[in-house]
Amino acid sequence: MRAFQIYTGLGAGNIGDELMARAFWDRLPAEISLDVPLAPESSGQHEPYPPQHRYLTLEDDENSGAISGLLVGATPITDSEGLDWPLRFLAPRLLRFHREKRPVDAVGVGVDHLYDAESRGIFQEAFAPIRSWTVRSGHCLHALQELGVPESRIRLGADWAWLYRKRHDLREWAGAVWQHCGVDLKRPLLVANVVNMLWRDRTQARGAIASALKIAAERFVLLDRS
Repeated sequence: MRAFQIYTGLGAGNIGDELMARAFWDRLPAEISLDVPLAPESSGQHEPYPPQHRYLTLEDDENSGAISGLLVGATPITDSEGLDWPLRFLAPRLLRFHREKRPVDAVGVGVDHLYDAESRGIFQEAFAPIRSWTVRSGHCLHALQELGVPESRIRLGADWAWLYRKRHDLREWAGAVWQHCGVDLKRPLLVANVVNMLWRDRTQARGAIASALKIAAERFVLLDRS
């Protein structure tokens, strides 16, 4: 059985997208093989992509003979960074499946609330016909329902990235990266990923995180001196 994994940024360098995709591939039944479009930047990946799938460029992703389509991981329903990506990019690809009567299923995707009339229009035309949805959170489920998707077509799941399995011990490599950045690994190391699109414009949240990091750094200094 062959299916087409519709491009949602895979290979472009987003670590979260890579982890979600690899966890998904690990759990696919052996009889399923995918056509997977990749961004040109995918050539820089250190971990090889699974050999059972066929990898396409973005230029030839229309030539797949796959029967059905899959939206996997990422957040394909959002207008937080404008309408061109991902809504307008994905819309013609989805419409091609719909016109050809080929089913599309969304698996472990993120869904944001859409408030802009144009973004909601794109959703209704290109995304609403998707056959089934498995979403990452209750927030995503409610956003889909608010967009008119029947609850019977939605299942609450989780983020695929939680199921990613590390295949190599990368501690030495990670240590070399930190040292190259001038970090003293003999001292306590606190690392935080503070990217969250839901509060990108909330200066209070950013200030609170900065204060917390400052307090933590000061306490680490005191521990070093004690």
